[in-house]
Amino acid sequence: MRFDTTSPRRQRYLAPTRPNRRRAKPGEPVAIEPSELTAPPRLRPVVERQLAEAAQHYAEDRYAEALRILTRIERLAPASPPIEELLGLVRYRLGDFARAARHLATFVDLTGDLTHGAILMDCARAEGDAEAVEHWWRALREASPSKDAMVEGRIVWASHLADTDRLSTAVDVIRRALERERQTTSLRALRLRYQLATLLERQGRYAEARDAFRAIAQVDPSLYDVAERLAALA
Repeated sequence: MRFDTTSPRRQRYLAPTRPNRRRAKPGEPVAIEPSELTAPPRLRPVVERQLAEAAQHYAEDRYAEALRILTRIERLAPASPPIEELLGLVRYRLGDFARAARHLATFVDLTGDLTHGAILMDCARAEGDAEAVEHWWRALREASPSKDAMVEGRIVWASHLADTDRLSTAVDVIRRALERERQTTSLRALRLRYQLATLLERQGRYAEARDAFRAIAQVDPSLYDVAERLAALA
């Protein structure tokens, strides 16, 4: 994954987030700001309308339809933050990790917004680029965009640690994050606990993994594949 067009390993300068941007949760596009569209004024209403349509397709998991619209309007409004952001999220959902990372990295360049830092990290993981994972994790910690974004970043970072034979450290990262969660039944806490259970299972600590999955099931038995994971550990 490239960080810019001149050096594949150059660390970016992260500009301050624009104060008028609504912060989103990771994986959720921010509100569309018409002033951020680079289309000529006469085309801007059309681009804005089609971008909203693409965002609706994305929200309803119709990623191919969203991509079809976005690739068309990208030519009309190049380097527009909302389009780059949504293109990155759509391509990520479609498993096109290299191009997803390029779009989201461009979005970061244009806005300084690292809400989707965890997704950039995960794209790098998928591409086997450990250096890029570490780059985006450092950038995310320096920016501290939101608690949700930081938790998602820790989840991906723990996965990276596990991928690189540092399972014990990965477990410690997630345990510390869980200790900071006051609402133990929030989705954020459940996602952390799910990651903890997965890591414990990878360590061969099956009884502890089962307890962690059971704690999730007591709150939301339909979350992800918790029921299947519990059955497999029975």
